[in-house]
Amino acid sequence: MKIAFVTDEAKGLESLISEHFGHAPYFVIVEVEGDDVKNVESIANPYAGAHAHDEVVNFLKEKGVEMVVSGNMGEHMMSAFDEAGIDVVVGAEGTIDDVIDDVIAEDFEEYDEEIEEFDDEDYEDIDIEKLKQDVESLKKEIEEIKSILQDLENKLKG
Repeated sequence: MKIAFVTDEAKGLESLISEHFGHAPYFVIVEVEGDDVKNVESIANPYAGAHAHDEVVNFLKEKGVEMVVSGNMGEHMMSAFDEAGIDVVVGAEGTIDDVIDDVIAEDFEEYDEEIEEFDDEDYEDIDIEKLKQDVESLKKEIEEIKSILQDLENKLKG
């Protein structure tokens, strides 16, 4: 079985699991056979920050991934993996080494509790609201810069 861990770094089994799937820069794909780790591959996430649900699913499916482990993941992404037949585990914390034994043994009891906490909020909406605030702030800054440029232009003409 191949398991893709969503990580903030490319350090193999020592990689820190990312808290947010959509922004994670790396996947660490761990191939397991029974209780044994057979291969570990760290790869860049070509879709980090892009919210490209189908593309991410296809990318990992082409790599032979059967399970994805993350700190958190939005409902749309979880649905896309579900439709593709790829299992999802959220609520993982720490390094891959910290959770790999639980994942291999499919002992998700502690993770299930954390999933319930995450189900109450839509983290994608939080990101969208933050982006809206950032856009408004940037619009104000642009207007201020335009005003300064206009003043300079008037002084140069005058």
